[in-house]
Amino acid sequence: MSRKVPFGYKLENDVQVKVHEDEAMLVREIFRLFMKYQSVIKVSEGINNSDLFPESKHRFNATEINSILKNYFYTGNLIYNDVKDNKTVIVAFSHQGIVPSEVWDKVQKIIIQQQEVKH
Repeated sequence: MSRKVPFGYKLENDVQVKVHEDEAMLVREIFRLFMKYQSVIKVSEGINNSDLFPESKHRFNATEINSILKNYFYTGNLIYNDVKDNKTVIVAFSHQGIVPSEVWDKVQKIIIQQQEVKH
């Protein structure tokens, strides 16, 4: 049975989540560029036009960049909503994080600020 893991990870023996280092470098760059430009469009253009990742054949659009930026899995944890207790639960998982929690938190603050400005 094949399972899908987020970009930047690979599944070994169909059960163990491991970092795919070439892709992980791209994920880290996505977070770095977003903190710099605060724009998913500029990040996708920057990644797609970069010579830093010649092995990557993948072209990123703004929707994919946004999805990566909002995926808590990159911190090495899982997050889910406990419907019964009506709360968000964070669970440490057995995979290595690609993005430090501090970086992820900074990016989320930027995203929230941008959403507040739109409303």
